[in-house]
Amino acid sequence: MSSTFLPPILAIDYGRRRMGLAVSRAGLAEPLEILANDQALLPRLRAICRQENIAQIVVGVSEGPSATEANRFREQLAKELKLPVTGVDETLSTNQARRKLRQAGRRLRHVDHLAAAEFLQDWMDGQGR
Repeated sequence: MSSTFLPPILAIDYGRRRMGLAVSRAGLAEPLEILANDQALLPRLRAICRQENIAQIVVGVSEGPSATEANRFREQLAKELKLPVTGVDETLSTNQARRKLRQAGRRLRHVDHLAAAEFLQDWMDGQGR
């Protein structure tokens, strides 16, 4: 099956204050946007899933207490959005995104959406997509 026919996947870089989003397009992870982690988050994610025709969500899970929070969020998403939601290792994705920006001579204050694209691409490559 050609990657252009694969249904889009949404990646979420979980954070207490904000969430970085990326989406797969034709087998490539593309940064989407950064959303505040507030009461408008779930309705906004629901709208993005409809708009992008999302078939699956991957949530970045790191280590320690934030891993527990990310897993709770992942369970809530699956229940609320009625989509398959997988936890994936996002260790070092933020560092990778910052390194790539430095190499390109760019700087951004928030790279959450770029980190989401990093771990989404890694996950898709590991799935053979």
